[in-house]
Amino acid sequence: MKENGKVIQKRMAMSRSHMAKERERKSKENYACILAEERMAEQEEIRKRHEQQKEVEEYRKEMKEKEELTKEIMILRNIYNQKNNDFKKYAMEHCNCMEHCKDKNSFAIILSSYDTKLEELHLQLKFIDEKIKIGEITPADLNIMVKLVQQIDEMLSIFKSEIDKINVRCEVNSTGAENTVHSHTTPLSDSQQAFSNSQTVHEPVISEQTSTDNEVQKYEDEEKRGNVQTENMISTNISQETSLIVNVERNVSTTESDKDHLYKYVDKELLEIYVNNKKFLENYVKIFDEFLQSPSMKKFRFECQKAINIPVNAISGISKQHLTDKYERLHILLMGKSWPNVNEHPHGANFCKNILAKKLVNQGETLVSSKPKMAFPIAAIIVALWSDHSDFGDLLLSHFYNVCPFTVPIFMPRMVGQSDDDYYKLMGYKYAEDGTIEKHDKFLKRMSGLMRLYASITITTQRKGIDKTNPHGLQNAWRWLAAILNFEPRKEISDLCATFLLDMLEVAGNTLWIAYPKQFHKLLILLSEEYYPRMKNVGSIGSGPLVRLEEFLRNSLAKGSISPPDGQLPPNFW
Repeated sequence: MKENGKVIQKRMAMSRSHMAKERERKSKENYACILAEERMAEQEEIRKRHEQQKEVEEYRKEMKEKEELTKEIMILRNIYNQKNNDFKKYAMEHCNCMEHCKDKNSFAIILSSYDTKLEELHLQLKFIDEKIKIGEITPADLNIMVKLVQQIDEMLSIFKSEIDKINVRCEVNSTGAENTVHSHTTPLSDSQQAFSNSQTVHEPVISEQTSTDNEVQKYEDEEKRGNVQTENMISTNISQETSLIVNVERNVSTTESDKDHLYKYVDKELLEIYVNNKKFLENYVKIFDEFLQSPSMKKFRFECQKAINIPVNAISGISKQHLTDKYERLHILLMGKSWPNVNEHPHGANFCKNILAKKLVNQGETLVSSKPKMAFPIAAIIVALWSDHSDFGDLLLSHFYNVCPFTVPIFMPRMVGQSDDDYYKLMGYKYAEDGTIEKHDKFLKRMSGLMRLYASITITTQRKGIDKTNPHGLQNAWRWLAAILNFEPRKEISDLCATFLLDMLEVAGNTLWIAYPKQFHKLLILLSEEYYPRMKNVGSIGSGPLVRLEEFLRNSLAKGSISPPDGQLPPNFW
C-alpha cells in the first residue's frame, strides 16, 4: 500500500511538474505572441510615420519646386513687364514724332498690328497668373513664360527696326520735297515702262508653261467656270469687312446699358482683340487700295493670284517632297524671287500676303469642312510661312477672326435695335445675291471647317531643322478652351458652342493631354460635370452637337485619353 501511495504521489508530482511546464510554455508562447504583435504594431507605426514623413517631404519638395518655379516665372514676368514698358515708351516717343510725318498711316498700321500681338501675349500671361494663384504652376508654364519674354523681345527689336525705317523715309521726304514733285512724274512713267517690258519678257515663258503644266491648265479651266476669285469679289469682301468693323465699333461705343449688355456675354479683352484685328485688316487693305483699283495693274494682280491659287489648291500631305514644293513656291513668291516678281510694285508683296492669307483661310471653309484630314498639311504650310513672314501671320489671324469670330473666341449677342442682316453677318453667315441667308447646317459645317483648321495650326510642329517655335502654338488652344468655359451658355449659340468645342477637342485634345496632363484632365472634368449640363439646360432637346459632345467627353474620361486626330502629319514629316 505504501509503495502504491508513493507511486501515486510520484505520478501526481510528475503531472504537476508537467502541467507547470506546460503552463510556462504556453505563457512563453503567449508572451512571444504579444511581443510579436507589439513588434508588428510598432513596425506598422514606424511604416506609417515613414510614409507620412515621405509624403511631407514630397509635399515640401513639390512646394519648393513650385516656389522655385514661381520665382523664376516672376523674374521672367518682371523682364516681360520691363520689355512691355519699353515698348510703350518707345511707341509714345515716336508717336509724337510721327505727327509731322507723311507716313503716319504706316506707323498706325504697324502700331495696330503690335497692339493685337501684345494683347494676345497679355492674355497668356493672365492665364499663368491665375495658375500661380491656385498653386497649379508647372514647368510647362515656365517654358511658356520664357517664350513670352522671347516673343516680346523679338517684337520690340522688329518694332524698333520698322520705326527706324519709317523715320528714314520721313527724313528723306522732308528734305527732298521739291525733288519728290519731279520724281512723281518722270520716274513713275519709267517704272511703268520697266514693268511693261518685264511683262513682255516673261509672257512667252508663262504661256509655254501653261501648255505643259497640268496644274496651270486646271487653274485656267476653273477660271472659265468662275471658281477662282475675281477682282470684283475681292473688293466686295473688303467693303463687307469694313462695314462689319463699323458695326462692332458702334456696338461697343453706345450707351452704358448697351455696354453692360455686351460685356455680359463677351469678354472685354477678347472683344478688343477682335476689334483691333478688324481695324488692322481694314488699314492693311487701304495700303494697296489704289493698286487694287488701277486698271494697268490688272494683269499683274491676275498673275499674282494665279501664282498663289495653283500651289494652295494643290496642298496635300501625299509626300514630303510635294509639301515642300508647295511651301517653297509660296515662300519665294512672297520674297520676290519668282515670277511674278512682287517687288516690282511697292504694294505687290502686301497684296500677295493678303490674298494668300485669305485663300488659306478660305480652304477651311471649302475644303476642310468636307475633308477634315486636309487641315493638317494646310496648317503645316501656314506655320512655315508664318515663321518666315510675321505680317502674313497677322493677316491670317485677322481673316480667321473676320470670317469666323468663334476662333477668337467671341459669340456676339444681339444688340438692341440691330437688324437681322447686321447680326447674322457679324456672326459669319453668308447671303446669296437674292438676299437669302445661308442655311444653318451649311453655316455650321463651314464654321466647323474653319475651327478645325485653326485648331490644327495650334498643334502643328515646325519643319525639321527649324529652331523657331510655332508662332501660334498649343497655348492658344488652351487659351481658347479656358475662354469658352468663362462664357455663360446661351440657347441661340448652344449648337455652335458644342460643335466648336468638339472640333477643338478632337483636333487638339491628344496634344493638350500630353502637354498638360493634370490640368487638361481637370478641364475635361469641369467641362463634363459643370459646363456641359449648363449647356444642355439651355440647348435644344436632342441636339446633335450636344449629344456628340457628351458622348465624346464620356468616352475620353472613361479611357483616360484622346486619340490623335485622323490625318495628323507624323513628327518630322518634312
